[in-house]
Amino acid sequence: MESLHPLKSLLQLQLASDSSAVLHLPYVVETLSAEHFAPSQHTQKWCTRINSLIHSRDAGARWSGLCLALQTSVHAKSLMMEYAPSWIGVALPLLSKNEPVPDLKAAIRLLRQIFSSVIEVAEFQRQICLPNVPKFSAALMSLAAGNSEQDAKLLALNTLTHLIPLFPTLHRSLHQQLSSVVLRYLNGSTPRPTPAQLVDAASRLYSVLHFTGGKVGAANVWRKSLDDTLGFAWNALSGMRRTFQLSREQTAPPLAGYDPVVSVPLNLDRLRASVRILCDLLSAPTSRPVTVPVGPLVQLSLAMLRCTPEEKSVEGHVDPSTRAMELAVIPSIWSLSCEFLECLAQSIHQHVVPYLPQLASHLAYHLEQPRTPSDRLGFMQATRALLAACPFLHDSTTASRLARAVVPSLAVLLSTKSQGQQDVGIAISKTKSRKGKKRARGYEGDEVFSITADVICTGKADGELLLASIDVIRLVLRNSQLPPAVHSLLHRVLLAVYVSLPQVQPALVSSDLALHGIVYEKVRMACVEQASGTSNVLSKSLGLVISNMSCDGRDMNAVGILSDVDLLLHPRVPPLVRSLPHVEMLSLFREEEGDEEMGMRKALGLATSDETLSLLQPNIQDHATPPDPPTRDSAVQEQPPTLIRQPPQSASVVTNKAQSIASYSMTASAHTVPAASTTHISALAHQQEIDALHAQGPPLSSHPTPPTETTPTPAPFTSVIQPPIAGPSIAPSTAVVPEPRSQTQGVVPMAEDDEDEPMPAINVDSDSDGDS
Repeated sequence: MESLHPLKSLLQLQLASDSSAVLHLPYVVETLSAEHFAPSQHTQKWCTRINSLIHSRDAGARWSGLCLALQTSVHAKSLMMEYAPSWIGVALPLLSKNEPVPDLKAAIRLLRQIFSSVIEVAEFQRQICLPNVPKFSAALMSLAAGNSEQDAKLLALNTLTHLIPLFPTLHRSLHQQLSSVVLRYLNGSTPRPTPAQLVDAASRLYSVLHFTGGKVGAANVWRKSLDDTLGFAWNALSGMRRTFQLSREQTAPPLAGYDPVVSVPLNLDRLRASVRILCDLLSAPTSRPVTVPVGPLVQLSLAMLRCTPEEKSVEGHVDPSTRAMELAVIPSIWSLSCEFLECLAQSIHQHVVPYLPQLASHLAYHLEQPRTPSDRLGFMQATRALLAACPFLHDSTTASRLARAVVPSLAVLLSTKSQGQQDVGIAISKTKSRKGKKRARGYEGDEVFSITADVICTGKADGELLLASIDVIRLVLRNSQLPPAVHSLLHRVLLAVYVSLPQVQPALVSSDLALHGIVYEKVRMACVEQASGTSNVLSKSLGLVISNMSCDGRDMNAVGILSDVDLLLHPRVPPLVRSLPHVEMLSLFREEEGDEEMGMRKALGLATSDETLSLLQPNIQDHATPPDPPTRDSAVQEQPPTLIRQPPQSASVVTNKAQSIASYSMTASAHTVPAASTTHISALAHQQEIDALHAQGPPLSSHPTPPTETTPTPAPFTSVIQPPIAGPSIAPSTAVVPEPRSQTQGVVPMAEDDEDEPMPAINVDSDSDGDS
């Protein structure tokens, strides 16, 4: 028995009746494909059934017929061209009737598919599109301006946005009507603001109206729309700054009938719509090159960035309620300014370079202030977009300010000072004499049972802020004008996070477990980029490069990987010309840390492990015995004692080589409680120096040797963030003080505190023999 044709089976079973067609429509739509509409005797029956459903009196049957006609138009263009006149004759009048919203939406989608899918067929355009597209657009305008539901309005506005670039000449006579419909949603409303979706749809439609001017006049219409919107934005901004001293670009609104309860929310809604229009106009395609007024656009952005609560008020009497309302909308103005600046940088690219110092300085000021994560995220994203468009600041002061302002956002991944003190106390307790108290035992994995550990990124804004801060640090490090002290400090923070992050549980970073991997990959990319400065440094960072290549099938680093491999295969510098890297670029030990870098580190709230240890010295002077200073060779060979578990295998090659120099433990601010962090600075780049030391001395054994007092080594830099006085939270603990290792096994010997405990008495009479 031959199998039934797919269309025949659908006609006999799912589409046998009107009610069955409505019930089984999702299955039919999912089943249809282009193979079903191959030439056969069932295609004519299929189209006949669709026409019967479209002409049905039942609204549900009409809806199913329109949906089936749409799917037929998508999969079979020839059938659509054949039956388009009859389908248009039914669908187009539905838009002017009181039809249910599903029927209206299905009719709009069908007509849009018919008019925009056969642009290349001139005869079809002449006979079908030319007489019907203006009628369709007029019906859409009346639907968008009417009292229909929001979904129908959105679909009507989006359909007009799609049709105007395809048929600009047919819409030239409708330009004024389209403008009036659009400005109805862009003029603001009060007390309830216009829904954001309607504002976005109307703004996109307004940004394509310049196509109606033709190829020659479109540029002039675009520029006029931009100038009008710019003036509208200035008026809206001035209406929310009556109690502040206005700049020369701003004009004070009229006093007659001014009510702050109505005016401030209305102007905020207008400013939001103006920013949306400007962003869409800057992103809209144009038939010919246009002149962009970069200066006025940047001045508007700077005026919004300058809005701060500390601004001077106007002379004379100031209404307290008006002042309070204008102060309340300042965070919203900041958010709009960052959105506009981000779009401006992505649209005009290098043309913003003359204004880069001003913009970067204002962004650095806001990043230096204590803001909420949502407010800080906007400034961080704007900074990222600005530096991506103009990567060279050519100003050491601004670059240094941006770097120091962004570091705290990344340092939240590192342990707090209170946790560092706790870890130091645990490490010091192991060095007490036998007469001291019993050693406090810490077990690996205790952090799993901690119920007081908080999540670092408590919300979506915190996670986005963390990712944006990594990108900004990566872009700032590309500036040649960055001071060496800041350059070294940023390296330390990046490498500190890179080594410590594998030990942090993903659940402690964010409730979104995928954020941990994304952050780790971004930090690794930044470290590889810094290590690939020259082939000399890159050759010592081979493990880091290999780990960067072993991504989970993601090709986001393909260009960077190829450049790294090319630099390794074709070094630009002979290997013996410069065997040692510049010491001033990276500081491995505290002795190499200059006064400027030390002051900057302390200003950012970062402290070394020795500084943390000094706070505990008054409590342990009577009991602690100082350990012998380790030799340089033992410091190189030992694994960092700050780690209590190894990082994942993907980064083990890198971390084993990096841990051979020094370990760094940097920490976050007080309001975060990250997991234990043990980090180090770029020891990969200094491996040649270690090889030279090995060549001068005897070779190292496979196990670390006990430390001696012959060659003391500088203490490794370990930094911890200093939180405020508020009660500290508990995070998984990690030791931050070097521990002595066994000579044979390379492990920490167990303390002998238990030998001082008294021997328990044995009751001989309780023996079984005694009882008998």
